[in-house]
Amino acid sequence: MQGASEIEVIEALGELELEGMIKVSPTMASSVGRVIAYPKLYEVFDPIVLEGVSPRADAAVIAEAILATKDSVSMPDVADVNGWSIRRANPAISIIGQMIDEARKSSPYGIGYCVRVMTADAKERLLFRRLIDDVKDPQT
Repeated sequence: MQGASEIEVIEALGELELEGMIKVSPTMASSVGRVIAYPKLYEVFDPIVLEGVSPRADAAVIAEAILATKDSVSMPDVADVNGWSIRRANPAISIIGQMIDEARKSSPYGIGYCVRVMTADAKERLLFRRLIDDVKDPQT
């Protein structure tokens, strides 16, 4: 926010936090605090900033990849197949990752992706089908 006052920045961050897009944690080093972005931030702003990119639609692609097998699915492999950068893949991976229990997803181990490998149980598979249906027909 070039030219914005510190108060304007703090209030803008407060608005984003109120909308569930970020979490602001106070720090001693900054009056603004530490900002953690949530997937909703990318869902709202990526289609505006990155023309033709929808993290929710990308999440549906990941969901389809997971539904296509009973085995674990590598997120770097899904990104590679679709030609996605890590920056593009991570918001979609986060959306899917929020739907999966911690026991069925692996830590990134420094590879840049927020989750390395995922698999889904029956309930999660149903959530994925609903996501896919919602992306294909958002009016229902």
